[in-house]
Amino acid sequence: AGGTRRMVKIAKEMGKVLNLNPNQIWVLEHACVLRDIGKLRISNDILLKKTVLTYDEWVLLKSHAHIGANLLKEWNIFPELVEVIASHHECYDGDGYPEGLEGEQIPFLSRILKVLDVYCAMTSRRNYRSGIATREEALEYFREERNKHFDPQIIDAFMTIDLDDIDNYF
Repeated sequence: AGGTRRMVKIAKEMGKVLNLNPNQIWVLEHACVLRDIGKLRISNDILLKKTVLTYDEWVLLKSHAHIGANLLKEWNIFPELVEVIASHHECYDGDGYPEGLEGEQIPFLSRILKVLDVYCAMTSRRNYRSGIATREEALEYFREERNKHFDPQIIDAFMTIDLDDIDNYF
């Protein structure tokens, strides 16, 4: 829950920096909360595995974005989140998944969500790795991957956010 609240707080800040309208901010905040809902359909044996995933397990795990989007469609809720959740693991250079979209093909809010998701994942504890990246290491990674895995406009906006207040709050 703390990690999700942290993502939502950063999403609000990104909304301000990128001049998103209130509806876009609402969608982004809710996508932060529901981005991994597709993992409900993936076994905890895979989600909590402490060793390297097999190829089949990795393929299944990578499908969680599509599964989540399909769950929202199936349940007929939050239609405005479907494409954002489905595309939040796409990379700006086309190297992401599940569709291999690139650049402007990726919904704008998905490109933002990807940055938020990666930052929070890198700087939070995970059961499949022992250490966490420092904020400085994460920011350096974003600088290196700017215009590769991440939209340069989003990275430039993210770099202007005061993460001290956010990270120290959680």
